[in-house]
Amino acid sequence: MLPSYMDLVHYKRFIRNFNHGPSAFEYLIASGISQIFHLPFRTSRGASKNAVTWHGSILSLNQVSKSPSGPDITCCGFGFNVLIETTTRTGKNIWRKEFLECLRHYDNFVKRRRIPRKDVFLILVAPKLHENLFVGFKQESSKYNLILLSRPWLISIWKTTLMVPTIKHIDLLCFLTQMVDKLRSASSFGRFLNSVEEKIKGWQNDILTAEEKVFFALRAYEALLKVGSKVVSISEICSNLRRDNVFNQYWDIIGRPDLTAHLPECVILERMAVKVPIPDGEGHFCKVEVPDYRERCKRLIKSVEEIGG
Repeated sequence: MLPSYMDLVHYKRFIRNFNHGPSAFEYLIASGISQIFHLPFRTSRGASKNAVTWHGSILSLNQVSKSPSGPDITCCGFGFNVLIETTTRTGKNIWRKEFLECLRHYDNFVKRRRIPRKDVFLILVAPKLHENLFVGFKQESSKYNLILLSRPWLISIWKTTLMVPTIKHIDLLCFLTQMVDKLRSASSFGRFLNSVEEKIKGWQNDILTAEEKVFFALRAYEALLKVGSKVVSISEICSNLRRDNVFNQYWDIIGRPDLTAHLPECVILERMAVKVPIPDGEGHFCKVEVPDYRERCKRLIKSVEEIGG
């Protein structure tokens, strides 16, 4: 089982459980990137296609070793690549230790893979960003797709994507591109921090709003199962959801729309339940069984593939 975002919240406690703190931090961040992109987690010297690869090693339960050379983590997404470098350093000399090495890894990756530079992003993750790091990366930001992420920012991104299992890589690609622009356009370190904070909050709201129908349908389906009856009323579903902490967090972010008006549309649109005509003034639903839903999804995917050739 991979580490969770709560391990990043308490990262100092997490890395103390391992023989080598910086390597444990690499492993933790690689786990987060895997969950953010919803891609398999791998450990290997080389990058795996459509996977997140940590180039370090898990030797035993509490024994890890650092990436020997090259980027710490490679994320090969659908149509683009992300190199992730990590550091536990937070002082003013952080950029001297990390800066040139990060850029060399970027250049080597592009040259070795023979891919356009525009399709490669480089993220540096640190517990806390320092102004010297910002200045160094800012100077090279016109030549590279560079992104700086502090630990709290990565936690917010990680939590958001866990709530949206249907997030698409094109959504993440757009977000990465916007984050690159934040560094390029920043006129000062303070303004950079403020603009990134605003960008992450705005992106979080946008992506949750865009995927809300799927999220609501999944949570409503879970509520249907918890109630246990063959036919379940909308009030029973709403009552169950109001006790769901994850649902309430999502609901708050998107502005708490009216559940009784919103849920029927979501659960029917996603074909996870059917409406049962009971004339009592309240909507009632019957869940679609998982095998039935699975086969429908397979037929849909097959039709899309046939269209795409």
